[in-house]
Amino acid sequence: MEEGKLKFLVEFITFKDYKRQINLERQKDGGSMSKEVHFFATKADLETGLKELELYRKVKYVRAGLFDQMEVPVYTSYSEIIDFGINHSGDHISERYLVLDQNFELKIEEVPQQRGGLKFAVDQLINGSSIVFWPGGIHKESFLICGHISTSSKENISLELYKDFRKKVLKGFKKIGSYYCGLEALQMKDEVRFITIGIHQDKLYDLKI
Repeated sequence: MEEGKLKFLVEFITFKDYKRQINLERQKDGGSMSKEVHFFATKADLETGLKELELYRKVKYVRAGLFDQMEVPVYTSYSEIIDFGINHSGDHISERYLVLDQNFELKIEEVPQQRGGLKFAVDQLINGSSIVFWPGGIHKESFLICGHISTSSKENISLELYKDFRKKVLKGFKKIGSYYCGLEALQMKDEVRFITIGIHQDKLYDLKI
């Protein structure tokens, strides 16, 4: 998808209102995601399910977070994400994507900063038809970082997408405790640590295979 053809709906709110909106949404959901699943997977583990999903349902992936510019990365396939399968941060809560059907318009919040200037927020709060996907992946060859699939939305389209995404992407994974593990990930159990939080965590919190 060409950058010039991307269309964005921008809503103008104050920084204080933005924080208040986040807190209200968290209170509605009891402070946690309403639906979420955790997994450990390599790029190869995820590819089969994502290819099947993309044949079945036309989706797009949007890098989520707070950005300096409104033009944020949008991909019509996971294969367009150059570093897919690699986790750069070493923790499980960064490097995430909104996933939504291609026919749904992406909404972006313009957030004035307390020290001046603007940031542009891409999150699920104003994109209720989406789900959130943290791919996780390999970090510095010694760590495999936990991934997530989640939604805090109550919209039917989001719940349906969550169901489809989870079913197809995690097909064939083995459940260990509360985590789903891909086959290639399991083969690496003697080579890498399975990180549930971040690389500086005590080994007590590693997933034991």
